[in-house]
Amino acid sequence: MLIFVCVALTAPAFAFGYFRSRTTDLFPATRGAVRATCPIGEHTDFGGGWSEVLGRPIAPGAMAYVTDMHMATGATWTVNGENGSTSAKRRLGSYVYCSAGTRGVPTTIARTVSIAPFAERSVTATCPPKLVVIAGGFHTPARPAHPGDTPPRALVNGLELTSARSWRATARNVSSTAWITLTAIAYCGHGPTVRVVTASTSVGAASTGNVAAVCPTGTKLAFGGYRATTFFPNAFGGGTIAAEGFGAQGHDAWGVSGINLNLLSGVGQMVALAYCS
Repeated sequence: MLIFVCVALTAPAFAFGYFRSRTTDLFPATRGAVRATCPIGEHTDFGGGWSEVLGRPIAPGAMAYVTDMHMATGATWTVNGENGSTSAKRRLGSYVYCSAGTRGVPTTIARTVSIAPFAERSVTATCPPKLVVIAGGFHTPARPAHPGDTPPRALVNGLELTSARSWRATARNVSSTAWITLTAIAYCGHGPTVRVVTASTSVGAASTGNVAAVCPTGTKLAFGGYRATTFFPNAFGGGTIAAEGFGAQGHDAWGVSGINLNLLSGVGQMVALAYCS
Protein backbone atom coordinates (compact mmCIF):
# COMPACT_ATOMS: atom_id res chain seq x y z
CA MET A 1 0.00 0.00 0.00
CA LEU A 2 1.34 3.45 -0.95
CA ILE A 3 0.16 6.69 0.67
CA PHE A 4 0.98 10.20 -0.63
CA VAL A 5 0.77 13.48 1.31
CA CYS A 6 1.80 17.10 0.43
CA VAL A 7 2.57 19.89 2.94
CA ALA A 8 4.12 23.32 2.28
CA LEU A 9 7.12 24.56 4.31
CA THR A 10 9.49 27.51 4.05
CA ALA A 11 12.91 26.14 3.13
CA PRO A 12 15.49 26.33 0.33
CA ALA A 13 15.00 25.27 -3.23
CA PHE A 14 17.55 23.80 -5.60
CA ALA A 15 17.41 21.82 -8.83
CA PHE A 16 20.68 19.91 -8.95
CA GLY A 17 22.35 19.59 -12.31
CA TYR A 18 24.90 16.83 -11.73
CA PHE A 19 25.00 13.50 -9.91
CA ARG A 20 28.04 11.46 -8.88
CA SER A 21 28.33 8.21 -6.92
CA ARG A 22 31.23 6.36 -5.32
CA THR A 23 31.48 2.95 -3.63
CA THR A 24 33.97 1.18 -1.40
CA ASP A 25 34.36 -2.34 -0.03
CA LEU A 26 34.13 -2.91 3.70
CA PHE A 27 36.16 -5.92 4.78
CA PRO A 28 34.62 -8.29 7.34
CA ALA A 29 33.92 -6.72 10.73
CA THR A 30 35.38 -3.34 9.74
CA ARG A 31 34.14 0.19 9.30
CA GLY A 32 34.96 2.65 6.55
CA ALA A 33 33.99 5.77 4.64
CA VAL A 34 33.28 6.71 1.04
CA ARG A 35 33.22 10.22 -0.43
CA ALA A 36 31.51 11.43 -3.59
CA THR A 37 32.83 14.76 -4.87
CA CYS A 38 31.33 17.26 -7.29
CA PRO A 39 33.29 18.25 -10.41
CA ILE A 40 35.53 21.31 -10.23
CA GLY A 41 33.45 24.46 -10.38
CA GLU A 42 30.36 22.86 -8.82
CA HIS A 43 29.06 22.68 -5.24
CA THR A 44 27.09 20.16 -3.17
CA ASP A 45 23.34 20.69 -2.93
CA PHE A 46 22.69 17.55 -0.85
CA GLY A 47 23.63 13.88 -0.68
CA GLY A 48 22.56 10.30 0.00
CA GLY A 49 24.01 6.88 0.61
CA TRP A 50 23.48 3.13 0.70
CA SER A 51 24.78 -0.11 2.19
CA GLU A 52 24.79 -3.67 0.90
CA VAL A 53 22.56 -6.43 2.24
CA LEU A 54 23.01 -10.02 1.06
CA GLY A 55 21.66 -13.41 1.99
CA ARG A 56 18.45 -15.18 2.93
CA PRO A 57 17.24 -15.41 5.58
CA ILE A 58 18.20 -11.87 6.50
CA ALA A 59 20.79 -11.88 9.28
CA PRO A 60 21.19 -8.50 11.05
CA GLY A 61 24.80 -9.29 11.96
CA ALA A 62 25.71 -10.07 8.34
CA MET A 63 24.68 -6.73 6.83
CA ALA A 64 26.46 -3.45 6.23
CA TYR A 65 24.97 -0.36 7.85
CA VAL A 66 25.14 3.37 7.12
CA THR A 67 26.21 5.00 10.40
CA ASP A 68 26.81 8.58 9.23
CA MET A 69 26.05 10.94 6.33
CA HIS A 70 27.46 14.46 6.19
CA MET A 71 28.75 17.24 3.95
CA ALA A 72 32.51 16.97 4.32
CA THR A 73 33.27 20.10 2.25
CA GLY A 74 31.30 22.43 0.02
CA ALA A 75 31.75 19.91 -2.81
CA THR A 76 31.87 16.51 -1.06
CA TRP A 77 29.31 14.20 0.58
CA THR A 78 30.67 11.50 2.93
CA VAL A 79 29.00 8.29 4.07
CA ASN A 80 30.40 6.18 6.91
CA GLY A 81 29.38 2.61 7.59
CA GLU A 82 30.27 -0.70 9.16
CA ASN A 83 30.21 -4.30 8.01
CA GLY A 84 28.44 -6.62 10.42
CA SER A 85 29.59 -9.73 8.59
CA THR A 86 32.60 -11.56 10.04
CA SER A 87 33.22 -13.55 6.85
CA ALA A 88 32.40 -11.51 3.74
CA LYS A 89 32.98 -8.07 2.23
CA ARG A 90 30.08 -5.66 1.85
CA ARG A 91 29.80 -2.46 -0.20
CA LEU A 92 29.09 1.07 0.97
CA GLY A 93 28.07 3.92 -1.32
CA SER A 94 27.79 7.71 -1.37
CA TYR A 95 25.73 9.95 -3.67
CA VAL A 96 26.36 13.66 -4.17
CA TYR A 97 24.03 16.03 -6.04
CA CYS A 98 25.71 19.12 -7.43
CA SER A 99 25.00 22.46 -9.10
CA ALA A 100 27.25 24.72 -11.14
CA GLY A 101 29.10 27.59 -9.49
CA THR A 102 30.19 28.22 -5.94
CA ARG A 103 28.24 29.40 -2.93
CA GLY A 104 29.04 30.36 0.62
CA VAL A 105 29.91 27.52 2.98
CA PRO A 106 26.69 26.48 4.77
CA THR A 107 26.44 27.12 8.48
CA THR A 108 26.59 23.73 10.20
CA ILE A 109 24.58 23.12 13.35
CA ALA A 110 24.94 19.76 15.14
CA ARG A 111 23.13 18.57 18.25
CA THR A 112 23.73 15.29 20.10
CA VAL A 113 21.72 13.22 22.60
CA SER A 114 22.42 10.00 24.50
CA ILE A 115 20.07 7.02 24.14
CA ALA A 116 19.61 4.32 26.79
CA PRO A 117 19.69 0.60 25.87
CA PHE A 118 16.65 -0.44 23.81
CA ALA A 119 15.26 3.12 23.96
CA GLU A 120 14.29 5.47 21.11
CA ARG A 121 15.02 9.19 21.07
CA SER A 122 15.09 12.19 18.72
CA VAL A 123 17.38 15.20 18.51
CA THR A 124 16.83 18.42 16.55
CA ALA A 125 19.42 20.81 15.10
CA THR A 126 18.01 24.30 14.50
CA CYS A 127 19.48 26.91 12.15
CA PRO A 128 20.11 30.49 13.32
CA PRO A 129 17.43 33.12 12.65
CA LYS A 130 17.04 34.12 8.97
CA LEU A 131 18.62 30.84 7.79
CA VAL A 132 16.84 27.64 6.79
CA VAL A 133 17.87 23.99 6.38
CA ILE A 134 19.33 23.33 2.92
CA ALA A 135 20.41 19.72 3.65
CA GLY A 136 20.63 17.39 6.62
CA GLY A 137 22.82 14.59 7.92
CA PHE A 138 23.33 12.41 10.99
CA HIS A 139 25.90 10.46 12.99
CA THR A 140 25.64 7.30 15.13
CA PRO A 141 28.33 5.06 16.69
CA ALA A 142 30.27 2.83 14.29
CA ARG A 143 31.88 0.46 16.78
CA PRO A 144 30.47 -1.95 19.35
CA ALA A 145 29.24 0.01 22.33
CA HIS A 146 30.02 -2.91 24.62
CA PRO A 147 31.87 -6.24 24.26
CA GLY A 148 29.48 -8.80 22.84
CA ASP A 149 27.30 -6.33 20.97
CA THR A 150 26.83 -7.01 17.26
CA PRO A 151 26.00 -4.38 14.62
CA PRO A 152 24.06 -2.24 14.40
CA ARG A 153 24.11 -0.25 17.62
CA ALA A 154 21.47 2.16 16.32
CA LEU A 155 18.62 1.93 13.86
CA VAL A 156 18.01 5.39 12.39
CA ASN A 157 14.28 5.64 11.81
CA GLY A 158 13.79 9.35 11.19
CA LEU A 159 15.53 12.10 9.18
CA GLU A 160 13.23 15.05 8.50
CA LEU A 161 12.42 18.74 8.70
CA THR A 162 10.24 19.74 11.62
CA SER A 163 10.19 23.37 10.41
CA ALA A 164 12.05 25.39 7.80
CA ARG A 165 14.88 25.96 10.31
CA SER A 166 14.99 22.57 12.07
CA TRP A 167 16.28 19.12 11.09
CA ARG A 168 15.44 16.14 13.31
CA ALA A 169 17.12 12.73 13.54
CA THR A 170 15.52 9.80 15.38
CA ALA A 171 17.10 6.45 16.27
CA ARG A 172 16.54 3.40 18.43
CA ASN A 173 19.42 2.01 20.49
CA VAL A 174 19.53 -1.74 19.87
CA SER A 175 22.42 -2.38 22.24
CA SER A 176 21.30 -4.39 25.24
CA THR A 177 24.06 -3.10 27.49
CA ALA A 178 25.23 0.41 26.74
CA TRP A 179 24.13 3.96 26.04
CA ILE A 180 24.88 5.37 22.59
CA THR A 181 24.80 8.83 21.01
CA LEU A 182 22.84 10.25 18.08
CA THR A 183 23.71 13.50 16.29
CA ALA A 184 21.47 15.54 13.98
CA ILE A 185 23.34 17.75 11.49
CA ALA A 186 21.61 20.74 9.85
CA TYR A 187 23.26 22.62 6.98
CA CYS A 188 21.88 26.15 6.96
CA GLY A 189 21.63 28.84 4.28
CA HIS A 190 19.18 31.15 2.47
CA GLY A 191 16.30 29.90 0.35
CA PRO A 192 12.61 30.13 -0.60
CA THR A 193 9.67 27.78 0.07
CA VAL A 194 9.59 24.02 -0.47
CA ARG A 195 6.76 21.51 -0.23
CA VAL A 196 7.15 18.15 1.50
CA VAL A 197 5.69 15.17 -0.32
CA THR A 198 5.52 11.80 1.45
CA ALA A 199 5.03 8.29 0.15
CA SER A 200 4.82 5.21 2.38
CA THR A 201 4.88 1.45 1.93
CA SER A 202 4.52 -1.66 4.07
CA VAL A 203 7.42 -4.10 4.47
CA GLY A 204 6.67 -7.67 5.57
CA ALA A 205 8.73 -9.77 7.96
CA ALA A 206 12.20 -10.69 6.64
CA SER A 207 11.52 -8.69 3.47
CA THR A 208 13.01 -5.73 1.67
CA GLY A 209 11.10 -2.72 0.39
CA ASN A 210 11.51 0.60 -1.34
CA VAL A 211 9.38 3.66 -1.90
CA ALA A 212 9.78 7.01 -3.66
CA ALA A 213 8.06 10.34 -3.05
CA VAL A 214 7.54 12.27 -6.30
CA CYS A 215 7.45 16.07 -6.47
CA PRO A 216 4.38 17.71 -8.03
CA THR A 217 4.51 18.63 -11.71
CA GLY A 218 6.49 21.80 -12.26
CA THR A 219 8.63 21.36 -9.13
CA LYS A 220 12.05 19.78 -8.52
CA LEU A 221 13.67 17.91 -5.65
CA ALA A 222 15.61 20.07 -3.15
CA PHE A 223 16.61 17.22 -0.76
CA GLY A 224 14.99 14.30 1.06
CA GLY A 225 14.25 12.56 4.34
CA TYR A 226 13.03 9.29 5.82
CA ARG A 227 10.82 7.68 8.47
CA ALA A 228 10.37 4.04 9.54
CA THR A 229 9.05 1.87 12.35
CA THR A 230 11.36 0.10 14.81
CA PHE A 231 9.77 -2.17 17.41
CA PHE A 232 13.06 -3.86 18.41
CA PRO A 233 13.69 -5.90 20.57
CA ASN A 234 10.14 -7.36 20.53
CA ALA A 235 10.13 -9.55 17.43
CA PHE A 236 6.34 -9.79 17.54
CA GLY A 237 5.64 -6.10 18.17
CA GLY A 238 5.75 -5.07 14.54
CA GLY A 239 8.21 -4.38 11.77
CA THR A 240 11.71 -3.20 12.62
CA ILE A 241 13.14 -1.45 9.55
CA ALA A 242 16.87 -1.03 8.92
CA ALA A 243 17.53 1.59 6.24
CA GLU A 244 19.55 0.40 3.23
CA GLY A 245 19.60 3.50 1.05
CA PHE A 246 18.59 7.11 0.52
CA GLY A 247 18.84 8.96 -2.79
CA ALA A 248 17.30 11.02 -5.57
CA GLN A 249 15.48 9.26 -8.39
CA GLY A 250 15.82 11.73 -11.20
CA HIS A 251 15.31 15.45 -10.58
CA ASP A 252 11.86 15.17 -9.04
CA ALA A 253 11.78 12.19 -6.66
CA TRP A 254 13.42 10.94 -3.46
CA GLY A 255 13.65 7.20 -2.79
CA VAL A 256 14.43 5.14 0.30
CA SER A 257 14.92 1.41 0.77
CA GLY A 258 15.12 -0.84 3.80
CA ILE A 259 14.80 -4.29 5.33
CA ASN A 260 12.42 -5.58 7.98
CA LEU A 261 14.69 -7.29 10.52
CA ASN A 262 11.82 -9.12 12.21
CA LEU A 263 12.31 -12.63 10.86
CA LEU A 264 9.06 -14.24 12.04
CA SER A 265 6.22 -11.74 11.97
CA GLY A 266 5.37 -8.05 12.04
CA VAL A 267 4.79 -5.60 9.19
CA GLY A 268 6.84 -2.41 9.17
CA GLN A 269 6.16 0.97 7.60
CA MET A 270 8.72 2.99 5.61
CA VAL A 271 8.20 6.59 4.45
CA ALA A 272 10.09 8.64 1.85
CA LEU A 273 10.04 12.44 2.33
CA ALA A 274 10.75 14.59 -0.74
CA TYR A 275 11.29 18.33 -0.19
CA CYS A 276 10.31 19.99 -3.47
CA SER A 277 10.44 23.49 -4.93
